[in-house]
Amino acid sequence: MSRPAGLPFGSPGLIELVAGLRDFFAEDVVPSLDEPLRYHVRVAVGVLALVARELELGPAYVQVHEARLRAFGVGDDVELAAAIRLGVLDDRFDELRSMLLADASDRVAVTDPSELAAEAEG
Repeated sequence: MSRPAGLPFGSPGLIELVAGLRDFFAEDVVPSLDEPLRYHVRVAVGVLALVARELELGPAYVQVHEARLRAFGVGDDVELAAAIRLGVLDDRFDELRSMLLADASDRVAVTDPSELAAEAEG
């Protein structure tokens, strides 16, 4: 039996498993619950959605983030922060600002994409 590329443990993969669990709780469990348990399960559904997005989008985000860091000659966020504090990147302020905004946007796309949609509307 062959496995799909990128799925070392076969199908369904982690993203599908987490999404299935999220959907089960959201569609089948939450409607049958009373408060306050309903609230807590909705929070758990939100956490599962976040985990699914991180599994799906995280690897690409890491690659982009690392490329952004390399463009500034640093290896990680700690080095970037140190370079900013020391004024090493003062002459690249506009470029740095654009990078930080793009990086923040990427992080929000994983943690709470509804915020990006709300910002685009408003």
